[in-house]
Amino acid sequence: MALLIFTDLDGSLLNHADYSFEAARPVLARIGARAIPLVFVTSETRGEVEIIQQEMGIAEPFVVENGGGIYFPAGYQGFAIEAGRALAGYTVVEFATSSITSGKCWRGLSIPWCIRPSISNSARVTMPGSRKNYTVG
Repeated sequence: MALLIFTDLDGSLLNHADYSFEAARPVLARIGARAIPLVFVTSETRGEVEIIQQEMGIAEPFVVENGGGIYFPAGYQGFAIEAGRALAGYTVVEFATSSITSGKCWRGLSIPWCIRPSISNSARVTMPGSRKNYTVG
C-alpha cells in the first residue's frame, strides 16, 4: 500500500514557539527510511518552504499560501501535470490566479485528477469518470 502524508507546519510539524523541528526528527527519519512523501500544506511562501525542506533534507511537493498553489519538483516521480507550468525547477499549479486552463489533468497519478476553474478564485477538482467535485483554493 502506498502512503502519502500531508502536514501543516506552524504548530504541527514545527514547534510553534521557535519553529524548530527537533522533536519531529525521529519521525522524519522513519518517514524518510520508508520513502513516504511528506507534503507540506501551509500558509508559508515557496521560499520559506524551500528553506524548511532543505534543512530537513527532503524534496517533495508542497502546497503554499493557504492553497494558492501546489509545487511539484520538476519531473517528480514521472507525473505528467498538464495543468501546471514550469517555474524555477518546479511544475506549479496555481489556484489563486486565472492561469488554470479548463480540462487539464494530472495523468501520471495512480488516480488521475482534473482541474476546472470555478467562478471564484478557487478551482474544482474532479476525478475522471466520477461525479465527485472538490473545491480547492
